[in-house]
Amino acid sequence: MAAPKQTIRVGKVRLSVWEGNYEGKPILSFTIDKPYKDKEGNYVNGKSFSRADLGNVVLACIQATNVLYGQTNTETNSEPEIPF
Repeated sequence: MAAPKQTIRVGKVRLSVWEGNYEGKPILSFTIDKPYKDKEGNYVNGKSFSRADLGNVVLACIQATNVLYGQTNTETNSEPEIPF
């Protein structure tokens, strides 16, 4: 399995940025999860979040937006193209 292009962690929340292509054009997609250990001690990628996690989900999304749009603006010195 390919590695994510970038991973952002805020508290227990992890946002991964994936690079792919659609109809020959590069696209970015995102996954958000919360890794934890199950009863057997194995790591599992949880897909649900508690009320306490909500702020961290929002912060991870803001950080990803700032990094991705910031890189685009720096490289091209123009308005960013929406990557999804």
